[in-house]
Amino acid sequence: MRLAWALRVMDGDVVAIVGGGGKTSTLYRLAAELAEPGTGRVVVTTTAKMLLPREGDADGLFLHRDFDALAAYHTETLPYLRRIVVAPDLHDTRDGWKLDSAPLDWPRRLADLPRVANVLVEADGSRHLPLKAPAEYEPPIPPDADMVVVVAGLDVIGELLDDEHVHRAARAAALAGQPLGSPVAAETMARILTHAEGGLKNVPPGARVVALLNRVTPDTLPLARDVARRILAAPGYDAALIGTVQEDDPIWERHARLGAVVLAAGGASRYGALKQTLPWGDTTLVGRALRVAQASGAAQTVLVTGANAEEVEQAAHAVIGGRSRAVGPPWSVVNNPAWPDGLSTSVRAGLAALGDDIGVALFLLADQPTVTPEIVHTLVQRYRETGAPIVVPTFAGRRGTPTLWDRDLWHELMQVEGDQGGRALIEDFADQAAFVEVGEAAAVDIDTPDDYRRLTGAG
Repeated sequence: MRLAWALRVMDGDVVAIVGGGGKTSTLYRLAAELAEPGTGRVVVTTTAKMLLPREGDADGLFLHRDFDALAAYHTETLPYLRRIVVAPDLHDTRDGWKLDSAPLDWPRRLADLPRVANVLVEADGSRHLPLKAPAEYEPPIPPDADMVVVVAGLDVIGELLDDEHVHRAARAAALAGQPLGSPVAAETMARILTHAEGGLKNVPPGARVVALLNRVTPDTLPLARDVARRILAAPGYDAALIGTVQEDDPIWERHARLGAVVLAAGGASRYGALKQTLPWGDTTLVGRALRVAQASGAAQTVLVTGANAEEVEQAAHAVIGGRSRAVGPPWSVVNNPAWPDGLSTSVRAGLAALGDDIGVALFLLADQPTVTPEIVHTLVQRYRETGAPIVVPTFAGRRGTPTLWDRDLWHELMQVEGDQGGRALIEDFADQAAFVEVGEAAAVDIDTPDDYRRLTGAG
């Protein structure tokens, strides 16, 4: 997966990169992807101290303390250079010459120049160590940055929390709440990255925040997933990326918070009765769908009711046979009074009920009892591996449900009308969608009493 795609960088974004474990490599990899033919110019700068670009990192380097002179240079070289690095001057350090820090207002002023697609800012220093805790004066993030990427190197896990492996180790130990010199674990990294004085320090209000877990190997992939899970269990981050930015395919997985929406608002006109309340095992059809939603690991679960709303909600709580296997977080209910106008109204109601921190929505139908948590996990994993804005299950080449929708497409999904749900959008975005074979369950639902009898073995 490409880095720019996984980050969801938008045209005009000012992206600040902080932390440790490969900031500069991340910055130039992102610049290379964003500056491909057909796009605008990408400008790289720093509000900290940054190593000089290596051969191939950029098409030009311009040093000047006068912003107007820099802007004039930008205009003169517009037809020729796609990636330029700008800074006020050079600075002699014990590690050699580095680019001097630019004023905090430069990145936005650079972004406002004609035909600048993006400005990328190295806004932190870590002395080449994979993990850090910021000093009181760090990190110098531009106050109007659109995105902050917090980088950490997975190669620090298992090492000691000391100055040889962690920049400002004493501060990091305090943030993690563990002794200096003890081993760095997945929990250690997650605590530092999610702390308001750690990875989230000085993040501007409204900026999108993404953790980049870098330098991952096949052996450390399970650890990276554990860190990502812990990061997204706390507030602050929109997503967590796993990979190695110096590889040809840099991002292996993209993790985001999952919101599950159980659609149970219909009047079941074809069935002739309220099928959502029919018994299924030790619960009901709607209860079964909620259990699958909760077992998916969703951070939020929403039940959308409509026809006979009170009866459906009671059925969702029903336990048949005196035992309950409910798991996961609690679920909430939203009533859709517009349910007669079609499935799209319930989709809109469900999306509107999801929190701002939810990055991907799962839509489950209450009349698909053969869908299992394993099927949902397969869909979520395909989303992580591809970053596709839509993930669709298939059976023998036929598209089915449930489906996953990235937040990037929620606006379009909210515009759909009638009883088609997102089917038309899947056609429109088929070239970006990911399809995954999951078996017959994706195509099985209960429309008639005969369907119910067949699936329950009652006739």
